[in-house]
Amino acid sequence: VDLNQVAREMGALAAAALSRKARLDWRLAEGELVVEGDAGQLGQTVMNLLTNASDALRGQPGAIVVRSAVAVLDQAALTRFQGGEGLPDGRYALLEVSDEGVGMDAPTRQRIFEPFFSTKFTGRGLGLPAALGIVRSHRGAIRVESEPERGTRVAVVLPLRAGAAARAAPPVAPPEGPVAGAPRPVILVADDEEVVRRAARRALEKAGYEVVEAVDGPAAVAAFRAAPGRFDCLLLDVTMPGLTGEQVLAEVREVRPGLPVILTSGFLERDDPHGEGGPLSYLPKPFGPADLLDTVKAAVGTGRG
Repeated sequence: VDLNQVAREMGALAAAALSRKARLDWRLAEGELVVEGDAGQLGQTVMNLLTNASDALRGQPGAIVVRSAVAVLDQAALTRFQGGEGLPDGRYALLEVSDEGVGMDAPTRQRIFEPFFSTKFTGRGLGLPAALGIVRSHRGAIRVESEPERGTRVAVVLPLRAGAAARAAPPVAPPEGPVAGAPRPVILVADDEEVVRRAARRALEKAGYEVVEAVDGPAAVAAFRAAPGRFDCLLLDVTMPGLTGEQVLAEVREVRPGLPVILTSGFLERDDPHGEGGPLSYLPKPFGPADLLDTVKAAVGTGRG
């Protein structure tokens, strides 16, 4: 996995949903930073760091700097990272996200890696404990530096792949959207995270779909019941407030049993193309535009078939 490419893709996905006053400042190393790992999990971590940095600005103007580099770290340097104890000396890919936001005081910094601890409302963001778990599973570590009113810097280090030849990833053709001249399929996107809704809407509309947004489960049910025959596919977050994605699914199945539905979550492990009562797909978070469009295209085709 090229860590630079993961950062760029997540930056493009998050850009439309970050604070409008935030300015992304890219300072990526030239070439590739090749690590061994899961692009989806690493992308989820990058997305979390970007949204955390945006939230820290609290609507005020400020820069979010994304920097990458090759770092040569020894034991002394690694012990300053959370999870760095016992990692071998060597060459690491470093990805750093810093902001000019409110920062954190010492008591808060001491708790940021505790499970379930958050300074934000429930359901917002991945959380640094989960991010640390992902980074540790990739034999890496995290370091957080922060001071009140002076911003926060989060650095992730992952071992560079030994002997990896730098090679550019082959270009990926964008998935085909609706046929030109045909009626635009309508997709209902229901998610309580604005960053996800806006990014999904941008990708789908760019591909030729019409999008209706819902901010939670009850809003999704209301939008569907207002015009049940309008929609070609539903994209439902599993963990929405009010009604979960699966509860919305049950409501939808009572009216249109054959309507294609896609459930999204960071915790999905199923891959069942035909759920009970109709076409059902699962799209794990975080997802990029290509994964989203591939899944929607397949679902809409299944429904029409």
